Amino acid sequence: MKKINWNLILKLLCFYIVLFVLFKFGIVYMSDNFMNNDITNKTYGIGEVITSEKYNKDQINETNYLEYKNFKIKNYVEDFELDDSDYNYKYYVNSNMDKNTALMIGIFQTRIDEINNYNSDSIYVELNHFPIYISKTSRNKFLEKHDIKNDVDLIKYIRTREKKDYNIFTPTTKIKEEYFYNFIEYNLPSLDKIYYIEGDRTGYIFVDDDMKQISLIEKGKLYVIRVYNLEYFNDEVIKDIINSAVIK
Repeated sequence: MKKINWNLILKLLCFYIVLFVLFKFGIVYMSDNFMNNDITNKTYGIGEVITSEKYNKDQINETNYLEYKNFKIKNYVEDFELDDSDYNYKYYVNSNMDKNTALMIGIFQTRIDEINNYNSDSIYVELNHFPIYISKTSRNKFLEKHDIKNDVDLIKYIRTREKKDYNIFTPTTKIKEEYFYNFIEYNLPSLDKIYYIEGDRTGYIFVDDDMKQISLIEKGKLYVIRVYNLEYFNDEVIKDIINSAVIK
């Protein structure tokens, strides 16, 4: 029988312990470094609800529409000029008004889809960087754990979740989950004021100074209307835009 080399076994064991400790320190360090972005103590107010009611067929037939691909809304920019646009949206401006007044209409990935199916240009590719590698399986588990099925569920969870402390003794999975949601929160637009769209439409509205971004969720896509100058695009106009929306 060969003699067991206990010295070699002990060295290998020590090597793996040191490697594991360094790995955990790396994860905790990266997570802590990211948490310095004023996320830890961030709190939010309760979002308000806007109830939507789709136009009926007669209203749709009588309305002048602005169209983009399979998405159209009531035309409040008839006198505006088409400005810089790309494949994902059209951008209309009217700089003759007292304020820079503009509207963007476009179709994008939902947040959930972007998190699950990002490409090399996406901000979420950062979730694949060592040592905080979060696989698609892990991402789906984190979402399923909190019953997050769409963007509204995600935003509501982000705004109400209890943020947890962690250290080198915290299981790696829990550190990654916390990092995952912190990263999403950091990369969402301002959440200080938000409206949830309920009724005939599902979606949400972000508010930032003199801009509102209306996001309607349908057919696995995000149908977005962004407006600038909230005196021109007041609450009544925005609600009418939401109710007038047609997605073919």
